[in-house]
Amino acid sequence: MSISIVPSIYDLSREIYPWLENNKLWAAFENPLIIGNPNSAYSQKWLFPPMPEAENELKKVADIMSSQALIGKDATKQAVISKAENW
Repeated sequence: MSISIVPSIYDLSREIYPWLENNKLWAAFENPLIIGNPNSAYSQKWLFPPMPEAENELKKVADIMSSQALIGKDATKQAVISKAENW
């Protein structure tokens, strides 16, 4: 199992500040791939509890960005690969 941690939109915006001056910020987020709170397989070594508030946040971000989020049982490896191939 792997865990990926990515910077927040705030942190990213600080890195791409020059884009803000040219109104290009939304081009960077035009078609986001939003994934979170997946159902992880149970193991003796790793146990990740559900994070309902993270799920709510993902839904709000997806709504704002007019995108679809892969959340919970929908955030499977195959679904992520399929979406990433079309991204």
